[in-house]
Amino acid sequence: MFECGTGLLEYGTGLLECGTGLLGYGTGLLERGRCREQERAMRPQSLPRASRERILEAFAEGARVDGPRSVVMAELARDLGISTRTLYQHFPSKAELVASLMDGWADQVEREQRANLAEESSPYERMLRAANHWLEGQCRFSTTFWLQLDRDFPEVSRGFQERLRAILQEGREALVEFIREDIDKGLALSLMNASLAAAADPARCDRLGISRQDAVRQAIEVWVRGTLRPLRALHAVRNPK
Repeated sequence: MFECGTGLLEYGTGLLECGTGLLGYGTGLLERGRCREQERAMRPQSLPRASRERILEAFAEGARVDGPRSVVMAELARDLGISTRTLYQHFPSKAELVASLMDGWADQVEREQRANLAEESSPYERMLRAANHWLEGQCRFSTTFWLQLDRDFPEVSRGFQERLRAILQEGREALVEFIREDIDKGLALSLMNASLAAAADPARCDRLGISRQDAVRQAIEVWVRGTLRPLRALHAVRNPK
C-alpha cells in the first residue's frame, strides 16, 4: 500500500511545506470550500445520491492507475448502465468529476483530522495516525494520476492543495503548545515538514530498504523526542501547585 512511484515526492512535498502564517488564509479557504458545497447542493439531483457515489467510485477506479485522461465519459456511462446524457446531468464535464473526487478526499481528510484531534492521545499518536491517513490516500492513486491532475486539471489541483494546506495547518496549530519553550515554534514546524517529506520519499525508502510507513513513523518519533516537552512537564505547567 505504501510503495508508490517517485513522482509523488514533489507533489507530497508541496502539500507539506506550508508556512505558519496560513491560519487566516486557511479560514478564507474553508469559507470558499463551504461556498462550493452550497453551490453543489443547489444543483438539480435527478439521480439518488447513491447513484452519484457509484459514478464517482467507477471514475476513481478507472483513473486510479492511468489517470483521469484515460477515462472516456461514454465508456464510463456504458459500464454503469446509464446514458451519457444522465452522466452529464450530474457531472457536466470530466473536470467536474475530478473536482468532486478530490473534494471527497479532502472532506475525508478533514473528518479524520477532527476525529483525530478529539482523541485523548499523545501528540505522537495523533501525528502517526494523520501521517498514515495521508500516505494511504496518496498511494491510492498512481504517479500518473497525480501528474495528470497537476498538468491537465490545474485549477482542481490548486484548490485541492489549498484545502489540504488549511487542514494541515489546523493540525500543526494543535502541536504548538507541546513544543519546548527553548525552541522556536516556526522553526520546529518547518523542520517537521522537511523531515516528513524526506521520510516519505519512495526512492530514498527503496535505497534504505524501509517502507514509507516505517520511515515516516521514525521521522515523527525523532521529531517528537527532540522537539516536544515531556507530557509530565506539560501537565505541571497546566496544573501548578
